[in-house]
Amino acid sequence: MLTRRERDCLILTGHGHSEKEVALALDISPNTVRVHIENIKRKLGASNKSHALILALLTGEAELKDFDEKVAADAPH
Repeated sequence: MLTRRERDCLILTGHGHSEKEVALALDISPNTVRVHIENIKRKLGASNKSHALILALLTGEAELKDFDEKVAADAPH
């Protein structure tokens, strides 16, 4: 259901990174990150980013291992 890029945005957002940090990590614009997040919320029926993260876990679009701290260390700070 989610594209690879949407999933990347969701996971980095779940690590607590800002739109700007996610954009830098993925080499896309902050506006593109916002579009991906809006698409994620629409696809999952979520009202906000936190809700989207929970729904992604519940529906199998993301797994808890995706939010492992070792992965977070690879993203920009």
